[in-house]
Amino acid sequence: LNPKDLKIIEKVMIILISRRLANRLQIKRKKENPINSDVSIEELTNMLKEKRNVIIARIKDLRDNNLISSSSSGIYNVQPHAIASFLNKIEGKNNGA
Repeated sequence: LNPKDLKIIEKVMIILISRRLANRLQIKRKKENPINSDVSIEELTNMLKEKRNVIIARIKDLRDNNLISSSSSGIYNVQPHAIASFLNKIEGKNNGA
């Protein structure tokens, strides 16, 4: 999967899913301080090297589709039900489907 082939909205979802899965894995392994599953707009902006208003627009799209939720203002996490379908979609895109 080439990151250059992904849309910004897909990159945001991959980051949110990665953080959630890392958090769940660390909790399952009883890590004392697991990685936080929440991601801020600032973190997304820095990770993706995108303008803040672009990230905010993609976050709004994802929230409108009930794929992510907000634990507080400017802090987001992926909805568990959205993970499998998104990953299947990305896998299909990668396989030329």
